Amino acid sequence: MLRLPRAEPDPVVLRNSAAQRLQAQSVPAPQPAVPTPPAQTEEPPASALLPAPTLRHILVQDLRDTERLLHLYDQAITAGLTGRSEADRLNFVALAHHVLSYRPDNAGGLFSQLLRKRQFHFITQDDEDTAQRRLKRVLYGGTSPVFHDASATEQRRAG
Repeated sequence: MLRLPRAEPDPVVLRNSAAQRLQAQSVPAPQPAVPTPPAQTEEPPASALLPAPTLRHILVQDLRDTERLLHLYDQAITAGLTGRSEADRLNFVALAHHVLSYRPDNAGGLFSQLLRKRQFHFITQDDEDTAQRRLKRVLYGGTSPVFHDASATEQRRAG
C-alpha cells in the first residue's frame, strides 16, 4: 500500500476590508403606458449609424449592403486594385459574397487580402450568380440592396 507523506496545513489568512454600503434606490411607481406615434418608435436604419465605407477598414456590413460595397468598388478602382469594366464589378461583388458565405472571424480582412492579391479564382459560380442578382437589384430596381441570402452557401460551409 502506497502512503502519501503528510502535508502540513498552510495557515489561512483572513482579511477584513470595509465595503461601501449601497443604499436601496427608490423604484418609481409604474406609469401607465402611453402609446407613442409610429414615427417615434421607428429607429434609423443601421447603415445610417455606420461610418462611410473605406478600404482601410472594411466592415461586414460593407460586404452585405450592395450600395456600400459599390462605394468600396469605386475606391478600389481609384487605388488600382480592380478595373472599371462590368466584369470587374461583378468579380468584386462576387468576391464579397464568397467571403460572406464562409463567415470568417475577420470578413473585412479576408476580403481585403483576396482583393489586394487579386485572388478572384476562388469565386464559384454560385458566388457569381448571387452577385449578378445583387447588382441587378441595385442597378435596375427591386427589393432591398442588403444581402440576406442564407441558402446553399451555408450548406457548403457546413458540409
